[in-house]
Amino acid sequence: MQRHHKVAFRMLGGLLVLLGVESGCSVVRVHTNAYLGDQPFPPAESASTIFVEASGADQPALLAREVTRTTAIELERRGYVCVGDPSEADYVLTCAFGINEARIESRTVPRTYGRRWSTYIYGGHHGVRYSTTYGTGTYYEREYYRQYDRYLMMTLLDRARFDDSPEENRDVAIVWQAESVSPGGSRNVRGVMPFLLAATFEHFGEDTGGLRRHTYHQSSDRPKDFMAGSREQRSLTGRDESADPED
Repeated sequence: MQRHHKVAFRMLGGLLVLLGVESGCSVVRVHTNAYLGDQPFPPAESASTIFVEASGADQPALLAREVTRTTAIELERRGYVCVGDPSEADYVLTCAFGINEARIESRTVPRTYGRRWSTYIYGGHHGVRYSTTYGTGTYYEREYYRQYDRYLMMTLLDRARFDDSPEENRDVAIVWQAESVSPGGSRNVRGVMPFLLAATFEHFGEDTGGLRRHTYHQSSDRPKDFMAGSREQRSLTGRDESADPED
């Protein structure tokens, strides 16, 4: 009987962990590294023209279009002018995104199981008496799970310098570059893209001098600004048309 209690509580513990992973992961972590090149970074007040191009490794083409549009809206909010022809741009901003191969990680997790003690008491008026008390116990086991790195790499290039440089030396045209990585158990790149964009743009035009760690809650306002369509609708109508109407 004791073994049955142990198995039942073990199954319950596993179920709770599964539910927590699938539905309760309310925190998204993003790690960002940003660098400044030798070329001067254009200040927002310069109204420099920028051509944005996004591409995803083994990702839907429409997601790349979504990232392009959302990035352009953010740049224009900052004072830059986005153009649709790279030949008309002062700068080109490339956005490469995707997901790395899964890796197997492990952790030690506590499990709780039921435990029962039985006591037989001999003697007394009614002969043998039987008494049962209940309690709980804890044991630990190794849990294995898949982990993915969802990433976004942004590179700002001086277009004229890029065009004038030989192919093997075009790195000299890099003005700014940043890589943001979000580790997690889901392959849904689109779901974490607002968080990747938010973390990357926190360091737009900066050299972080090392890895910066960001922790966002699902309800954080900043990543919400990068949800598909929400910023665009606000810029066109002056209000957030994607929000639920008030009662």
